[in-house]
Amino acid sequence: GDEEMRSRLAALASDGSLPAVELAASEDKDQRRRVHEAIGRRLPWLATDTKEGRVRVFGRGSKRKREEMDPRSRWPRGRPEFVRMALCKANCETMSVASQLGRVLRCGRVGYAGTKDRRAVTTQWVTVAKTSPAVVAARTARVKGWRVGNFSFVDTPLELGDLSGNRFEVALRRVETTPEVVAAACEAVSRVGFCNYFGLQRFGGGATNAEVGLAALAGDFARCLDLILAPRPFDDKPTARAKRNYAKGDLALALAAMPPSQRLERAVLAELARSPADKARVFHHAVAKNLRLMYLHAHQSKVWNALATERVKLGVDAVVPGDLVLLSSPTSARDLAATAPVKRLDRADDLAAYSPFDVVLPLPGAKVAYPSFPGADAALAAALRPDAYANPKRPEYALSGAYRRFLVRPANLHWRLVPYRRKEDPLIRTDLDRLLDPDHSASPPVISAPDDPAPPDPTTTTTTNPTT
Repeated sequence: GDEEMRSRLAALASDGSLPAVELAASEDKDQRRRVHEAIGRRLPWLATDTKEGRVRVFGRGSKRKREEMDPRSRWPRGRPEFVRMALCKANCETMSVASQLGRVLRCGRVGYAGTKDRRAVTTQWVTVAKTSPAVVAARTARVKGWRVGNFSFVDTPLELGDLSGNRFEVALRRVETTPEVVAAACEAVSRVGFCNYFGLQRFGGGATNAEVGLAALAGDFARCLDLILAPRPFDDKPTARAKRNYAKGDLALALAAMPPSQRLERAVLAELARSPADKARVFHHAVAKNLRLMYLHAHQSKVWNALATERVKLGVDAVVPGDLVLLSSPTSARDLAATAPVKRLDRADDLAAYSPFDVVLPLPGAKVAYPSFPGADAALAAALRPDAYANPKRPEYALSGAYRRFLVRPANLHWRLVPYRRKEDPLIRTDLDRLLDPDHSASPPVISAPDDPAPPDPTTTTTTNPTT
């Protein structure tokens, strides 16, 4: 009975060397998952697995069982603990792919330096702990939308910010102009640069990521959940129906109607059904840590963009009183941390000594300096007080802040004109194309057959643009 099972689990919790406890068989995967989670929360010193529909509970002190459940415990001595690989994805979000990779490999956290655009074909390094390349290759062979390869062993995992820039290849179609105009435009971008705004992908669909981050910093987790489950203009009908049910307070109907593809929303609704009163617990159990951090960064990015907009109004040809300038040359994002040496320009002789490319703007936090140029205070109205970012009660939400260059110039910008006939003609070979077909010429993209009766479209400009 239940009392006997509780007694056996209590005994196992006291002595991890005792035989495993097998629970009743169940064909319901969700029920088994809830059992795993419940034991993990209440008896974290015990381990669980599933065999033939039965949840088995073990003492973590059993070395044999630990090795059976986790081959990483047999990692060769002297080998670096982390495997680095190139992740190539198309029309996928970085966090979603990282979460899927972690589930497929059962390896815990997947490290990466930053998120890449969803609406693009992107390649970036990721790291996982103690998982052999052969296992990675086998378990990811059938995934859709992304591939991994180019493995190596490294001593440290990737963390957010471990990058100095990105390299882009961009195709602009239907360019109806002359090579001289294109050359002049590219030269101007190389010389003058552009405002280093955070892009729309940072703020998510419906642009609510920053609001979720602000609510989390304020400790208003009920509002966080409401924002995650708020209606979006692009919601499909089942998702919209599920969100209407949530707004009416019917969690069961909302969860039943929410499509499986909406993983975050389903996770939130499932946790709410279990613990409707504890909104903080629901938020932290349903939302992965990397996503919670992304919400915080979205809030910081929104404030940064507001500062940049006010600064652009003052011109970009020279520094102005109240600007912050960097006193060192950064080689990576980590060199722009809150501890980076900066100076606020107040004197006329200071203004003459610096270029607008030396200007940085802060991502708000407890330890950064803030500019005082006209309009800065209005932009900072969206930020919290500096001491509010310290947040000693929740270290995860303690933000020191950082700096980001106001203007950037692309390095090594190249361009070429490429004729094409049809809009579906490929103009750029992706990294995956080059890996799978290395002998194919990368210079001219595939052009429609010469006997195609359709007239050629206007020329297309292709640019290669690494930025920092």
